[in-house]
Amino acid sequence: MPDLLLEIYTEEIPSSIQKPQGEQLKSRVMDELKECKLEFGQSTSYSTPQRTILLIEDLPWQSAQQTIETRGPRVGAPEEAIDGFLKSKSRKIDDLETRTVGKAEYYFLTEVVPGSAVNDILQKSISFALTRMSLPKSMFWGSGRTKWVRPIQSLLGILFDKEKTEIVPFQFAGLQAGNTTCGHRFMASGELSIDSFTDYQSKLLNAFVDIDPKSRKDRILESIQSEINKGYPNLELVHDEELLEEIVGLVEWPVPIIGEIGESFQNLPEEVLKTTIKVHQKYLSVRNTNKDKITNFYAVANFLALDGGKSIIKGNQRVLASRLSDAQFFLNEDLNSLPSNLVEITEVLTKVRYSFGLGTQKDRVERIDSLAKRIAPIFSVKEKDASMAARLSKFDLVTNMVREFPELQGVMGKYYGLSKGIEPRICEAIEDHYLPAKASDNVPENPISITVGLADRINHLVGFFLRKEIPTGLGDPNALRRAALGIIRLILDNKINGFGLREIITFSVEEHFRVGNESNSNSQIELKTKTEEKEKVVEDIINFILRRYSIYLVEQGYDSEIIDACIFVPDNDDLFKIFRRIETLASFLPTTFGTDLLHLEKRISKILLTLDSGQHGKSSEITSAPIYPSLFSSSHEVSLFEKYNLTLDMVSRKEVDDLLGKLHEVSKLRTEIDNFFDNVMIGVDDQAVKNNRLNLLANIHNMLTSDFDLNLITNH
Repeated sequence: MPDLLLEIYTEEIPSSIQKPQGEQLKSRVMDELKECKLEFGQSTSYSTPQRTILLIEDLPWQSAQQTIETRGPRVGAPEEAIDGFLKSKSRKIDDLETRTVGKAEYYFLTEVVPGSAVNDILQKSISFALTRMSLPKSMFWGSGRTKWVRPIQSLLGILFDKEKTEIVPFQFAGLQAGNTTCGHRFMASGELSIDSFTDYQSKLLNAFVDIDPKSRKDRILESIQSEINKGYPNLELVHDEELLEEIVGLVEWPVPIIGEIGESFQNLPEEVLKTTIKVHQKYLSVRNTNKDKITNFYAVANFLALDGGKSIIKGNQRVLASRLSDAQFFLNEDLNSLPSNLVEITEVLTKVRYSFGLGTQKDRVERIDSLAKRIAPIFSVKEKDASMAARLSKFDLVTNMVREFPELQGVMGKYYGLSKGIEPRICEAIEDHYLPAKASDNVPENPISITVGLADRINHLVGFFLRKEIPTGLGDPNALRRAALGIIRLILDNKINGFGLREIITFSVEEHFRVGNESNSNSQIELKTKTEEKEKVVEDIINFILRRYSIYLVEQGYDSEIIDACIFVPDNDDLFKIFRRIETLASFLPTTFGTDLLHLEKRISKILLTLDSGQHGKSSEITSAPIYPSLFSSSHEVSLFEKYNLTLDMVSRKEVDDLLGKLHEVSKLRTEIDNFFDNVMIGVDDQAVKNNRLNLLANIHNMLTSDFDLNLITNH
């Protein structure tokens, strides 16, 4: 069976777009093949700065014959309808057969469509798939109207097996695909004629192009480690996966070259060195283990230089020295100009806008301060420590270093704080309250850092919700989803129990309104929410966090139904409590007790839904409906009532956190419930007896679902 090889050769594509573009190309082409009912095997995408490549294995040469059945008019329908059907299919009445559908007879036409050459199908399918691509930062070029990430220079498309190779001459962007490509733009010349994927890989490797990102990454690491092992035993690479992935997308033939950082710059704060080397120059940092400093770097060139890279690294060192000179200047300027009492500099934050309608950074810091002091007792943090960390949390935004290197906010705040004698725990919070900023970040454990981090993020969410600037679709210009995820991770990773979001968010909403009302007419604080909408905003923010929480837990491998069953209940603003519910339910449901519990819930909820007419809605109180034993007329009622009271007593004796024990006790009601349903008629004419039986079931149901909405569990 033949394989399909596609290559789209363009001008250089940004590193961050290469992998998503390759995956989208694979997805679009596969969708078209499925639409054409073509079977195929494994599909793999590859990418380089100038190539997006797709290999689809085990296609047929010929599509399968298809049998198509079309239902026509009913037998006995007007002649015009039958004639119209025959005319549309270019058939005679003898070509039709009749079949019974329901209670009527219909004409049917069965047509056998022979298979066609897959090459012909692919030409249309690939062209259509490419027109459906949705790519970021797309552009027009030349006189054409095709949009792509970068101008397309050539297309390659071949269908091949061991016996033969066919060109798939699909058309796109005014070009027609052929069977040729080209090698490295600096180290190879001429076209390369391709007849298979193996031939493609081999010829490109000989032409200094490695199409596999993983292979290029391995080349970089192996080359660096080999050089260090041979000539620099006291050096070690500072591993940075994010930077390495970016560099892999910048080169087709990676050639690492080691450079040296001038000795005068080696005493700069390590984060300053790493940021300058990474963000501005895309170099990999190298630590000297003897000096415990970053003393070198690796630049990754995209070609083999004739002089072994001496000229390249000389230029790189010169450029880096210039950047580090700037950093040294900004650092000295800041250290000389910062007041000894850093709190004084927060007044300068009045000149820095936070966001339109939400005031200045000073306004922001004051709100964070109020929130931090409110949160501090939960973590046994002294109010003065929380306040100091909050008030200094953004002061470095007005420093020269952070203006030039925004990536260093927090980092420089800690450094400057230590230089001015601020307590180390406070300085640590100035840096760490930004964490986690991305998925790979660790979560701070310092209680002051957690306090300020939660206060900052809650203030951020509340402000933009009050401004009604809520993310829709994929857009999130104010990073509200990231703020919500930060709150989630701070609470979960630190196992923070008892942190009620509703109270803290409500306090923050009130603070925004208080400050807004006290501000003068020239205030930059303009909320778009009315006073009577405050409660709704609080619930909207909690639901926003819970939706992000649900997505995060699904990504961590938890069952979505179990998550929903634990979230959509009263008392759902304690994220760690919800997490404990999820873990408890996930471990309990697969057991026989779990089966009994779900059985109980389904039987009771069904009868309540059928007979109750909404009188017994879900209640957070597990004994909300009155029960009168004097109305019992069956031993099975009495038995269930006694077992219910015994279970209720056992549940109330359990520790508040013993969710598993409670579930075990409640699940033991199954025998009495089944006997009750099998022997007691609930929907009797005597309304008082009927209501009494429904009340008993409603109370048991509330006990079943006081911590979980088991009605949402359908697949267990």
